[in-house]
Amino acid sequence: MIYWIVILGIVQGITEFLPISSTAHLILIPYLFKVPDFGLTFNVGLHLGTFLAVLLYFIKDWIEFLIAIFKGGEKRKLLGLIILATIPAGI
Repeated sequence: MIYWIVILGIVQGITEFLPISSTAHLILIPYLFKVPDFGLTFNVGLHLGTFLAVLLYFIKDWIEFLIAIFKGGEKRKLLGLIILATIPAGI
């Protein structure tokens, strides 16, 4: 059972940044290989792991953006553009 968790974690890690649905893979793999579905909580946990990895990888950039909110300048403008570009994806 634990090896399926590892396999699903690897699939999540590989497919998260591809232009395909990593969530669909987390649903399809247990279905195709007749493995019990680990449920929504497990899937959310895998996505949380991906989020934390990205957050830690870009921590220096996040700190610079937070400082730029108060200081202004090019980084602040870039942060505004990133937020603006993210809105359609959120909708």
